[in-house]
Amino acid sequence: MVDKKFTICHSGLLGFDRNPVNFFKVVSELMAEIEGFKQDVEIKLIGQIDVEVRNNIEKFRLNEIVNLFGVVPRKISLKEICKSWILLLPLNQAENAMGRIPGKFFEYIRAKRPIISIGPNHSDVHKIIENLNIGCNVDWDDSTRIKSFLTSQHALFKSGTFESLNNKQPIDIFSNYHQTKILASYLDEIL
Repeated sequence: MVDKKFTICHSGLLGFDRNPVNFFKVVSELMAEIEGFKQDVEIKLIGQIDVEVRNNIEKFRLNEIVNLFGVVPRKISLKEICKSWILLLPLNQAENAMGRIPGKFFEYIRAKRPIISIGPNHSDVHKIIENLNIGCNVDWDDSTRIKSFLTSQHALFKSGTFESLNNKQPIDIFSNYHQTKILASYLDEIL
């Protein structure tokens, strides 16, 4: 069951090093530019939220549309992820972001919802999103691509088109079972 509102969900720790400032700025702009966007959109932030993130929510006047869930049981978090229209994945603003794949990314893939990842181009997350065609990755400073993605997804929402990523690509290769099998084969090779 999908949310009735155009929901954008982030689940997990949202620290200062993942503060999606441009994302918040773009959402604020879209609320002023697109008729009805403000009434349609809801941003769900599940988990612990850094004070700097909260300050940016205030700065861009998003308090009315941001729903701060706080820390909730995993079952509730997964339910909210699966019924959202878009999943937000800001990556660490650090040198090691290129080769890091957050654990929540695998949950997002499994939810079969479009993902907007905000982080360095050509990162491992970017490559997976592109190869599976499950959303988009935008650089931290690329407001234009953030706006383009949100605008196109909102248009789908307005048309009543719920885009499920069910059969687009084989995602089972990212399951815990399959990844553990790969790791086990590496360990067998070493032995």
